[in-house]
Amino acid sequence: MNKNRSSSRIKIERTRARNKRILTVFLSICLVITGFIIADTKIIRHRIPEKEEVSVDFNASEVASQGALTSFVSEYIPSIALDNSVMLSSVIKDAQQGGFTSVTFDIKRDNGTISYASQLVMVNTFGAVSSPAAKLHESMNSLRSSNIDSVGRVCCLMDNLAPRKNSKLAVTKNGKVYYDGDGNTYLNPDSEEAYGYLLDIITESRNLGLNVMILSRCTLPDDVRKGHSDGFDKLSKRLYADIGGDVTFLEGVDAQIKGWNAEDGEYNAKGIKNDIKKLPKLKDNQVYIITTRRDKGEVNAALKKAGIKRYVITDE
Repeated sequence: MNKNRSSSRIKIERTRARNKRILTVFLSICLVITGFIIADTKIIRHRIPEKEEVSVDFNASEVASQGALTSFVSEYIPSIALDNSVMLSSVIKDAQQGGFTSVTFDIKRDNGTISYASQLVMVNTFGAVSSPAAKLHESMNSLRSSNIDSVGRVCCLMDNLAPRKNSKLAVTKNGKVYYDGDGNTYLNPDSEEAYGYLLDIITESRNLGLNVMILSRCTLPDDVRKGHSDGFDKLSKRLYADIGGDVTFLEGVDAQIKGWNAEDGEYNAKGIKNDIKKLPKLKDNQVYIITTRRDKGEVNAALKKAGIKRYVITDE
């Protein structure tokens, strides 16, 4: 009898021990899986978002080939106006009254700040987001509904933020971060980290719905340019290879229309006409970035009359 009881007790204890081991293994597996889920969630928060379906593409008739538009009449607006509310309504009204078929806004500004709510780790690390568009995606859809296209402008190399936060991204001179005569710093076109930073910003913007982007400041100042692989052609070629053909990159060419007529000693329509005649000839993949203090509607009408078809007009 005692032997049977002892045997039963031993079996029970063995069963309990086995169940305890199984439970321990099961809980360990759950903890590991939970850890992976948490880690993956953190990664998702900072990765480039999946491409959103947004109807903002230019009409097919306007796109001549990759990197070329046959027609491009755009008004520059501050990105903060993309609120899909009162400010956007004013933008749409002004664009329609001024005869503009698109609006251009900054994605990456001259000072290095980012104008939309980026999810990129490096952008957030640098604290680069400033005065972002409140509702970029919704605003682009509203613009398209009003037959107005959206264009993003990216200041590529000039950057007064990232190179100062991380010197690995910076153009250097004599072993130190380079500053030009106006105190500007620049991303190094030969740095993989700097290129990756630009690529991520442009890819994220494309996934948010932008399919036409103006690349500006792609060339370094003359005193540090030697030995660097800068320039629009080299950068755009690499971007096309990495992003694909469903996006068009244009090179921004700075120009100015003052409208001053020396002969009459005043600002007038003849002065605007004379300035337009002095504009440099564009390549197929270029667009004028015209600054002016004159009425943008007046300048737009004069450009159209002169047969100029690719430009962005911005206040001086």
